[in-house]
Amino acid sequence: MNLYADSDLPIRAALVQAHTDTLHSFAAPGHWYSGAERRALVTAARQARVEAGLQEVDASPVSASLSGALPAPVKKIARQVAVSTNDLERSFFEQALAAGISDAQYVEIVGVVSRAVNVDVFARGIGVPLRPLPGATDGAPSQHRPRTARGEDEAKQVYGSADPQAAPFIYRALSIVLGACSCATARIFVRRLGSIAIHPHAIR
Repeated sequence: MNLYADSDLPIRAALVQAHTDTLHSFAAPGHWYSGAERRALVTAARQARVEAGLQEVDASPVSASLSGALPAPVKKIARQVAVSTNDLERSFFEQALAAGISDAQYVEIVGVVSRAVNVDVFARGIGVPLRPLPGATDGAPSQHRPRTARGEDEAKQVYGSADPQAAPFIYRALSIVLGACSCATARIFVRRLGSIAIHPHAIR
């Protein structure tokens, strides 16, 4: 079924497929979080946007118990990224590390939430409710970390590329979690990730 069949506007098939694939990716195991945990990240992000007045309450209520399963530091990151990426200074990233969240886990959270916001803002723009999330897929996170991951300097931690000129800093950072975010989403929604970045060859 067409993801946007209830829209009065014609939506390109390629975009429908991209958003369908994105929603399914939220329910699949990632590198550091399970499918259930990734779904919970999206739920926490949606709740934060509703509370901030950035998004209407969905007709089918989101599950508070689902997002409640997340550790408090993880939920804090998801909610902040969903509401205001411009407030993500390096100190926020360092607080996450101090709370026991790894750099790669931080990036996976940012990648999942930024893509979720992308899809949700699009739905709002074309006048349809939030798209429901698929059921979680079983399986363990891969826990894959690129061998090239490293910090480039004292001012910012940039991972995944041996060549600092290979791509803008935002793209290099998310490459520590392969497939964390599409290039289009990264350009629009992921601007300041606590001074860490993203590499395009690793982003899909």
